[in-house]
Amino acid sequence: MKKLALILPFLISGLAIAAPTAHPHPFPFPFPHPAPHDPTMDGYNVSIVGEAPESVDLSDPSLPPGLTVEDIQKGLDAAVAEIEAAGNHADLCMIYPDATAEAKIRDCLSQKRYDAVVVGAGIRVPAPNLRLFENVMNAVHIYAPKAAIAFNANPKDSAAAAARVLAKYK
Repeated sequence: MKKLALILPFLISGLAIAAPTAHPHPFPFPFPHPAPHDPTMDGYNVSIVGEAPESVDLSDPSLPPGLTVEDIQKGLDAAVAEIEAAGNHADLCMIYPDATAEAKIRDCLSQKRYDAVVVGAGIRVPAPNLRLFENVMNAVHIYAPKAAIAFNANPKDSAAAAARVLAKYK
């Protein structure tokens, strides 16, 4: 009984440390990651995580006026081409701002080992996307823990964002 009295305040305050029985996260942690980046291979692997262009609220005042779904897609395509022209590999991971986002990021980032993950301004900038941004950042942290994280200001500068963090951290 004396032991219970000693640990009861911790249990009540939520500071108790219990033996792990099952991780509360729906996916195994640490997540089984693909092999580490091989420095002898050509280029780096870059993932661009962004909101699917067709799901972006183009009326949001934090986005540039006149922005269209086609502008977003053209910018993403140009960024992928620029990353690949520099000798690297680029993959798009387009998510929807709903409960499927984390699973989509998990699926995208488990395909290979990414050296950099660029998180799009469409996720990061609009105030209504704060929780989505939190979920995206936590998913990137879990599923690509060794990747440098970059932020773009628009789809067209994703290649520059990736290059910036790769030069500094890889």
